[in-house]
Amino acid sequence: MSNRSGEDAKALRTLVLAADYYRQAVATALGLGPTDATAMSQLRAAGEMNARELATRLGLTPSAVTAVLGRLERAGLAQRIRHPTDRRQIVVCLTEDGVATLDRSEHWLNDVLEHMDCRPDATNEVLSSLASALKKQSALVREEAENG
Repeated sequence: MSNRSGEDAKALRTLVLAADYYRQAVATALGLGPTDATAMSQLRAAGEMNARELATRLGLTPSAVTAVLGRLERAGLAQRIRHPTDRRQIVVCLTEDGVATLDRSEHWLNDVLEHMDCRPDATNEVLSSLASALKKQSALVREEAENG
């Protein structure tokens, strides 16, 4: 591994750890466990899905996801509903309160980004480039993990 690749890997690891710390802090502030918060984020990112797909995305067993969904349902943040076109299937989706909860957490992150110490136009340019690069890298990492 070249020195540059090593630096890039270290920077990416630092970013992943910062994101994990942020996720844990938000979960705590919302009164959720990290797994529950991640489940909500998965539902927000991908939309409604069945429990088996959510289990796969979270790396959990179906019975563990059943427990996560039970907690989210009791908190009024997610619900299980019949699939809109296949009434035999049940899908999981966020409730209005669940969406509002995630909106609040995104506002917290936006507040952090707004207080970065550099010109706003430069910050927006950097964040836009970073977001694009991270989307591509996330897809590659996810693909490697699924195939790997």
